[in-house]
Amino acid sequence: MSGLRGLLTQNLMSKALALVLAVLVWYFVELEVTGKLQRPRVKVELEFEQKDVSVVEITDREGHPIDTVDVDLEGPSGSLSDVPRELVCRHLIPEDQTRDARPGQRITVPLDAADLHLPPRVFAKITPHDVQLTLDQLEGGYVRIDTSNCIGGAPRPGYTASVQSVSPSQIRVRAPAALIDRYKREGLPILPIPVGDLTETTPFAASFPEAIRQRVQIPPNQPVTITIRVEPIPEDYAVTLPVGLLLPAETKYEFTLKSPKEVTVTLRGPHNLIERAKLLASPPVEVFVDLADYNVSPAQVNGTISDAPLSSRIRMPEQFGGLQVIGLPDKAEAVSVTEKK
Repeated sequence: MSGLRGLLTQNLMSKALALVLAVLVWYFVELEVTGKLQRPRVKVELEFEQKDVSVVEITDREGHPIDTVDVDLEGPSGSLSDVPRELVCRHLIPEDQTRDARPGQRITVPLDAADLHLPPRVFAKITPHDVQLTLDQLEGGYVRIDTSNCIGGAPRPGYTASVQSVSPSQIRVRAPAALIDRYKREGLPILPIPVGDLTETTPFAASFPEAIRQRVQIPPNQPVTITIRVEPIPEDYAVTLPVGLLLPAETKYEFTLKSPKEVTVTLRGPHNLIERAKLLASPPVEVFVDLADYNVSPAQVNGTISDAPLSSRIRMPEQFGGLQVIGLPDKAEAVSVTEKK
């Protein structure tokens, strides 16, 4: 008996602390399993899926246009943590509500938690709990793709970006007749394509804004490819070059360059090539009077040639082949000609 009394009375503080800890563990486990927490009210976008009709307008019961609803969530904390950050209220309209829809017809659509596709044990209150839709019948037709605003952001410094091609240039869609007429005129817009990291021409699969996809049915078997042309912005670099002579392999004449002894030209090319050219001791271009195939007439012997062509050549084409020579005169002003002795 004394032994039992000792078990009950000894180490009372330790026993009390253990009891408190056990109660706390039980409480938090029970809260996780059955307790309900609330998440702050969030605004959720509305989407509707329907066949053969388009939703022209979404309003509340008072006729005010809306595109979002307020959602209050409640449930165990573990389940609430599984709720996606970006909720969408996506409602499938039954076909019997749209089968005989006329342009401008209005229907009332109830919204419930099933439209949110929430994790188990999460409950939702949607405000308003129903909306009114204005419908229009769908028709089929071809519309062109509008690429006027498809360049997203600015290209990298030193580059330009533009639309090189769109394929196909038009696609077949289903939409209300008024929308098909509109997009035939204006084109179907696509989402901007970011170009800030591009350094070369690149094809992209076009995507359409969600607002367009809600009103226009775009078949998934019609992919649209946008090719963005990315090119370096050419830079100019003025250089003064000596002029040489390119002579025939065999000739009976002596040639002496009188004028010009040097010319100033512009090297044009991508930024990286221009910067590399500036680091060289002499520019990677040479200029010469091209006499290799020149026919000297008897009247020019012991006289002056004034129509010999001036040409240029890249000295290191494997490194500087992207450079252009701008501003080179067509002909040398004076080259004297004498017979060899």
